[in-house]
Amino acid sequence: MPNRSVGTGRPDDGTGVREPAWTQEQAIAFGCARDYLAELQVVYATAIDRIQSRSDVPREDIVLLEAELSKLRMRRERLTVSAEAEVAEIRETFGEKISAARSRWLNER
Repeated sequence: MPNRSVGTGRPDDGTGVREPAWTQEQAIAFGCARDYLAELQVVYATAIDRIQSRSDVPREDIVLLEAELSKLRMRRERLTVSAEAEVAEIRETFGEKISAARSRWLNER
């Protein structure tokens, strides 16, 4: 697949031709990383919803989940296409984190 540029960059020389803001690969990687963060947010929010009314769940579990959910929201909001190392780290590690969180918070409760 060709390396197409996407986004709206800066005009480069006054000709009206815009310099690309990012490559297609960067845009896809960024989108995937945001999706991973969003998916983990869904897992934590669902877990909070399921367990907060139960009396047998330690309050610390809910506080932990709420704190993690808050961190994920902030990280997702701050993530940029140009943060390539962070995007790569999320893509490499969050699949496992999502599976572990589903197993811990959704399957056993």
